[in-house]
Amino acid sequence: MSHKRFLGWEPTTTYTYDDAGRLVESTPEAEWDESQRDAMLALQRYRETEQCPKCGGPKWICQSPEAESNYVAGDPIRCHITTTILRAQKDYSEGVHSPHEQALLWPIKVRDAVPLQ
Repeated sequence: MSHKRFLGWEPTTTYTYDDAGRLVESTPEAEWDESQRDAMLALQRYRETEQCPKCGGPKWICQSPEAESNYVAGDPIRCHITTTILRAQKDYSEGVHSPHEQALLWPIKVRDAVPLQ
């Protein structure tokens, strides 16, 4: 999805008709202009060459041997949505519908409005 489309831009299509009114050609407007394409290619190059696939940080920082003792892990933070999904998957996989459970989508909804603290 292009950035312009996200902001409400829709590409237009130009239609060409012959003298009898029959459609002979349709030409859609490009969804990506040159600057957008260049920005996305630069982002792809950065992700492939400079970004750590594990943490998402710059490789020169997170993979530097000198930085090995610069970081301390904090306490884990639980994602309660993922916990709910994993519990439901475990219960479901032990039942009669277990084949190919990796193909199932698990919708999540909030029980009641609970104020966040």
